[in-house]
Order: sequence, then C-alpha cells, then structure tokens
Amino acid sequence: MKFALIGNSPSSGSTFLADLLDSSNYSACGEELGIFSNKHLYDFEQFKKNPKLKSNLYSLYFVRTYWHQDYFHLYGFNNEELLALIKNVILLIPFVQNFQIII
Repeated sequence: MKFALIGNSPSSGSTFLADLLDSSNYSACGEELGIFSNKHLYDFEQFKKNPKLKSNLYSLYFVRTYWHQDYFHLYGFNNEELLALIKNVILLIPFVQNFQIII
C-alpha cells in the first residue's frame, strides 16, 4: 500500500483531484485539514513556536488558512494531540507521515 499527500493552495484544483481519486476503486482521500496550506508550516522550526498562527495565501480571493479541527478525528487526532505532535516532532517530514489514513 502506498500513500501520497496532496496539498495545494485554494482554487488550485486539489479538491477536484481528491474527488476524482475518491471515485476510483483503487484510492481514497481523507478530508481537507487546512494544515498544509499554511505557509508558516514550511519553516517548521518557527511553526513549532506558534502553530496557531494563520497565514495569508495568494489566490483568486483573500484567504486566511488555519486547520479544520472538525476532521482531526478522521486522522486519529484531536486539537491537543495535534499540538503535542507538533511540539514533539523535530522535522516536517515525520510530522507529515502522521497523516496517513490507515484503512
């Protein structure tokens, strides 16, 4: 079984791609969390200091990104557990690997 994380800025087609992949018998996509569209995440050392900081994205419309807590349970997290994970993981890649959906 292989996993891929697909993340893009708003209005870039990632939701459409996820819908297409979900329509296949060979793939499944989880709900959008909004974590990976926060530009601060990619300076992970700084992100760890203030993970609740929202970011602006360049898109067709002004967007402030922050995570969608309603879907955390689908990935086995709640808000406090996610904050603990951010605090305890040193690098971005091990953090991202925690979002694999086990079916």
